[in-house]
Parts: sequence; structure tokens; C-alpha cells
Amino acid sequence: MLNKTSSDFDGTIRGYDGRPISNIIKLLKEDIDNGVMVMVITRRSFSETHNGLDGNGVLEFVKKNIGDVNVVFTEGQYKWSTLLKENVTLHYDDDAAEIDLI
Repeated sequence: MLNKTSSDFDGTIRGYDGRPISNIIKLLKEDIDNGVMVMVITRRSFSETHNGLDGNGVLEFVKKNIGDVNVVFTEGQYKWSTLLKENVTLHYDDDAAEIDLI
């Protein structure tokens, strides 16, 4: 099975102040360099606005700071089912409720 790593967006790779969270981004880039498939999974809706960034802003942020990776918008649903469906082997998240469900 191919190793897959995923990360939440808000508070995990982008701080609530809008700045990149470099330690997680560095880990994701290292995984990419090591041939691991990396994706970003967010509970946001594609069109939702948050701290001035809409769905397209999320895509632009990810492309600029991580690279050309898949971004999944769960439209408000918890991420655990997406993680199972995508066979994610490692997930970074700052949300305790998400972590408990995983």
C-alpha cells in the first residue's frame, strides 16, 4: 500500500493569523521528497470564507507553501471518513474532536 500523509488546513498548516506553520509544512515537504503522497483535508466548504481566504485562497496557499497536492473540502463533515476512504496512514490536525474520532 502506498503511504499517504494528510494535514488539516486551519491551525495546522496555516495559522489563525494567516501565516504558514513552517514545522508541519516542512514535514509534508519531506514526505513529498521521500515519495509519500501528501494531501490536505479541510472541513471547510469550497466557497466558505474564513479569515479572508475563500476556497480558492486555500488552494493558492497550499500550492504556494506545499506544492501541487490534492486538497479535499469535506463540506463541514468530520475528516475520519475521508481518511479511511483515501487510505491515509498519517494525519496532522490541531482539532481535538477530529483527533478523538481518528
